[in-house]
Amino acid sequence: MEMRWVKLVFAGEEFEFEPRLKILKFHIREPFYSAGKQFGWGKPTVGLGINYDALTFAVSHNAKIWVKVGASPKIYEISAKTWLDFVRRFKSIDKHTGIALYVVQWSEKYFKTLSPEIYSA
Repeated sequence: MEMRWVKLVFAGEEFEFEPRLKILKFHIREPFYSAGKQFGWGKPTVGLGINYDALTFAVSHNAKIWVKVGASPKIYEISAKTWLDFVRRFKSIDKHTGIALYVVQWSEKYFKTLSPEIYSA
């Protein structure tokens, strides 16, 4: 099955959405290294953030989120609901250049690692 990606922009950030498979994908250039310390998670402390509009879009479509981080070829998957539930539990919302970023712990507990080839499919 060929994936048909639709380009979307939320708060100036580009995303792609595959409506049939319900996948929202995007790229984070740099993770939030001190997130755990700021929000009291303990270890691991690295977090990934997504803006509110993109996350609520993903939740409303019951979507999975695929994220590529930095220059790594790896792709990470998390459900939008898991991301939102984590943010609600830890109140991990950070303002960055006037935009609310919803931050989740970047760990194997929440993310599944996918084959890099799938991201460009």
